[in-house]
Amino acid sequence: EPGIYRSKVDASYRAGGGDSVELTLTVQPFSLPLTQHLPVIAGMDGGRVLRQHLEVGGRPYAPKRLAADDPAFAEAVAILDKTIRLLHEHRCSAMLTDLQPLRKLDSAGRLELDWTDYDRLVAAVLDGTAFENRIPALAWPMPVDDDDPDPELYGGWGSKPYGDMLVEYLRQCVEHFRERDWLDRHFVWIPLPDARPTASPYSQFAWLGSVLQRADTRLSPVCDLAPQAMKGFGCVNDPYQDIRQWVSIWAPPARLADTDALAAERAAGRRTWLHPDR
Repeated sequence: EPGIYRSKVDASYRAGGGDSVELTLTVQPFSLPLTQHLPVIAGMDGGRVLRQHLEVGGRPYAPKRLAADDPAFAEAVAILDKTIRLLHEHRCSAMLTDLQPLRKLDSAGRLELDWTDYDRLVAAVLDGTAFENRIPALAWPMPVDDDDPDPELYGGWGSKPYGDMLVEYLRQCVEHFRERDWLDRHFVWIPLPDARPTASPYSQFAWLGSVLQRADTRLSPVCDLAPQAMKGFGCVNDPYQDIRQWVSIWAPPARLADTDALAAERAAGRRTWLHPDR
């Protein structure tokens, strides 16, 4: 029942003596809905979780790649599953941000992706069978970021070879997600490199957006830039340019989020996410 509850905890020490702590609990007159009413997506770095909670040979477990033939695989997966379920129980939809399919080249030099280990780790989360309430993950990232695949192996950010590689890689990702019925919950979030004198963040995103559209027009790019000009808010050297044609989801840092601008983007058919920052 709603109200204020008071109690006291007495603690005694083996060496003698003790302490008392007064407790006050205020129960507010509302209840949380049985179903998740506020979508909260929680990124999870699986490698960091494993380094913190698993040791192999007396050292933090840090494999270059988590694979089923690793003797510690079962224990590692159990830790990741437990962490994901814990977040789920607290109404956070967890997503692994550092997991990718195995990339290799065939005899003709064409890119091939092996999804075996990837699917083994994420399928139950994405179909809901990992959870007691059978509610699947609300959103899931395409397995690509600013470091992996490494742009420097393909001529660097903005180069034609890097763009061509992303096109082929993401086409295969889209096809796999479509086959597994995951495509409707995907998003693509590739952090932009540090701005260069000749390339503002907006022009960098425009380049990325054009690459993603070449790969597949169903891809949903996330943009963490402000969707509106910031000069009116005191930003003197505002690099803003209109990149709406390349954006599916706006997720500006909260300090740059303007409610009117975001409402206009939603009215235009784009999604908006709250991206907490400082």
